Amino acid sequence: MIEIAQKLHQELKQHIHELDFNGTSGLDYYKRCYQLSCSILKRLRAVLSEYKFKNPEKEIEFFKFIKPRLHSEVLFYLERYRMELNCPSNKDKKAQLSYLKQLSVYYAQLLNNNCLLKLYFLTERCEEDNMLFLRSSSINSFIPFDPLQEFDSLFPPASTEFARIIAYQRVLDEISEKTTSLRKGSKEIPRAMTALTWTGTKMELVELGYALHSAKSLNNGNVELKKIMMGLEQLFNIEIGQYSRYYQNLLIRKGSRTPYTEKLNEDLSQRMEDSDLGK
Repeated sequence: MIEIAQKLHQELKQHIHELDFNGTSGLDYYKRCYQLSCSILKRLRAVLSEYKFKNPEKEIEFFKFIKPRLHSEVLFYLERYRMELNCPSNKDKKAQLSYLKQLSVYYAQLLNNNCLLKLYFLTERCEEDNMLFLRSSSINSFIPFDPLQEFDSLFPPASTEFARIIAYQRVLDEISEKTTSLRKGSKEIPRAMTALTWTGTKMELVELGYALHSAKSLNNGNVELKKIMMGLEQLFNIEIGQYSRYYQNLLIRKGSRTPYTEKLNEDLSQRMEDSDLGK
């Protein structure tokens, strides 16, 4: 099931890339992205309705890490469509900034509606996983859920809440970027026009992510490791999953614990030597 969901997510990203490449923008872009993501999630739901996980560990991994990422695409593009629909004219910079400020407060409140689950998500806790991410669980957890909130019975409520956390944080990040570009009078960073696919191992990408975080190479070091990993996933069109597990494998590895970053250094040094020799 994990592999199926990852393939569906890759398919969605490819469709969205094609929209980018064809120059689709504005309301039409977000509307079509929302429709595409809804269609993909429905396909996942259809397969999942008749699927039985081999063990609780696989079920927890799916509903805690894999499904929320895909589900968050639906929620994100729905919110971006709503934002775009109500956005003031590009000619009125003051009105736009006021609108973005209101949105920032609104989505921050949504993000904090379930602060305990948000904390559970951000701190990568796992002691309540059996209660939160197994469909057979009766949700006897310390984490409260709004009884009026609609949930799909096929998905554990916490899995859907994780998807909301991912989506709303992504919306807040975009609001921050748009606000900064408006204040500076600079153009927004365009969406990528070329698809990059990571063809190395996930272990190598995790090692790179931890290296970037350790070196404080992004945002002057003021960025969470989780955001770096999510950025690498989005940039390189890949689902990493439980990166902390890969990191633990690096820690217990015999010999060098940083083989990939060492290989990068060696390959670059060799390239420079070849350039010196005119190769």
